[in-house]
Amino acid sequence: MTSVLSSANGTMTQLVRGAWEAEAYRHTLALKDLPDNWDRPRSSKPTRQAINSALTFIERVAALDLVVLSTPFVAPMSHGGVQLEWEHGQRQLDVELLPDGTARFVISDAGNVGEGDLGFFSASDVEALFGWLAATP
Repeated sequence: MTSVLSSANGTMTQLVRGAWEAEAYRHTLALKDLPDNWDRPRSSKPTRQAINSALTFIERVAALDLVVLSTPFVAPMSHGGVQLEWEHGQRQLDVELLPDGTARFVISDAGNVGEGDLGFFSASDVEALFGWLAATP
């Protein structure tokens, strides 16, 4: 089933292919309604660029059509970013969409941790990360 989610405040409209994807979009779009200082004094709600980047990242993950994926944990970050987290077995992937829309990631496999910058990520960046995540641990 396909549905469309949209936002009136300038975040993107998304075509949704599956249940986990729709849930991730809803959680991400809800972040636009957080007030400033939502976490502590001087914390910022996620920027429009961070939210749109998170929506694009989710869209690119959904396009991979990996059956092992579940809905990511979606959370605001007090500096104006958005965090997305996926788990598969002992592997975990955390993606932070920064206020300017660029991305960083942290991967963990049974306690072994790696991290890196994705910048304005490409579809091939997303495919590489999720190829790692979905591989049999």
